[in-house]
Amino acid sequence: MASLRTHDVVLADGTFRVVLTEKHRVLAVLDAPTTALGPLHIVLAVARSPFLPSGVSPLVLSQPTVETGFDLGDIGKAVSHAAEGAFNAVSKVSTTLARPAFDVVKAAAGEGTHLLAHAVPFLPESERRKLDTASRVIMRAKLGDLTAKQFIRGIADAAKAGEHAATHIGDTLLDASKVVSHIAELPLVPLEHVPGLGPIVKGVSPFQTWDHIADAVKKGDLKALESIAKQQLSLAQGVVSLIPGIGTIR
Repeated sequence: MASLRTHDVVLADGTFRVVLTEKHRVLAVLDAPTTALGPLHIVLAVARSPFLPSGVSPLVLSQPTVETGFDLGDIGKAVSHAAEGAFNAVSKVSTTLARPAFDVVKAAAGEGTHLLAHAVPFLPESERRKLDTASRVIMRAKLGDLTAKQFIRGIADAAKAGEHAATHIGDTLLDASKVVSHIAELPLVPLEHVPGLGPIVKGVSPFQTWDHIADAVKKGDLKALESIAKQQLSLAQGVVSLIPGIGTIR
């Protein structure tokens, strides 16, 4: 991935990187080598339209030859300006966002894997294994893992081309997507019965939280990113402070 600029936040468990490519695209890339779902390489495209100069149509970002009233030089400058703005906006908050983002992704992977073990219906071993494997692929793709998304896209293309084996895999992936959709709506409750923690933890879904983070990143919404990061850090500190022997209550 050729890039003009990068901004890295390196943590013990991975890297959160903001990339400005040579084609003036902006990507937020989260590499988490160790999760319950295996290594995750999450790539989110950041919208540049909020950072276009006033009066410039967002169409210039997807259709550079569209009639806009600007010459090609003006369009190139507008696209470059928008890309720089998006890159700077996400880079600005990335240091604060990186830790909450990693924590939420790992929580979603761990909780999803745990719930998946109980959600796959009783089937013959060979069929159950296929559905379990497919569900993990869907779960990885839902989190934004590039490898999983490319695999699913490849299967879809092969199935459309009439490849029999790909059609069967596609059917299994479709069934798996239903399983994962159900899991993603479930609340996170592993600490629900710990005294003092139930009201804080009950009803929090790591998948839903990650969706909020990913959506804000993709929109380049600086205020939302800052707000989510602060909320996640506050929640983590609040939970720790209530656990006897770790926090402030003894």
